Amino acid sequence: MISLESRVSVLTIHTAGNARIAGLGEDLSLKGYDYNIILTAFYISYIIFEIPSNILCKLIGPGWFIPGLSLAFGIISLCTAFVNTTAQACGVRFLLGVFEAGMMPGVT
Repeated sequence: MISLESRVSVLTIHTAGNARIAGLGEDLSLKGYDYNIILTAFYISYIIFEIPSNILCKLIGPGWFIPGLSLAFGIISLCTAFVNTTAQACGVRFLLGVFEAGMMPGVT
């Protein structure tokens, strides 16, 4: 189950390039560096929240923490479908980074 989840999370991270080819730029009216900013939002939150997420995992326990992260990650991934502006896309990608930050270190 964990293996499947890690594959889905990696797939979610890398689909941004496919989304751009499929028309994300036109749908959100991206200009200049907007696409790069959207991608960067994920990595900023991932880096910031990786250590605090692991500390929280130790406090809460992986039996509750990892399923909670999985559920939150799934909900935020679903929210990606309802993005209409660049700011919303940045927010969703930021939250994906927050919830993804604890997955791989918490599992291994």
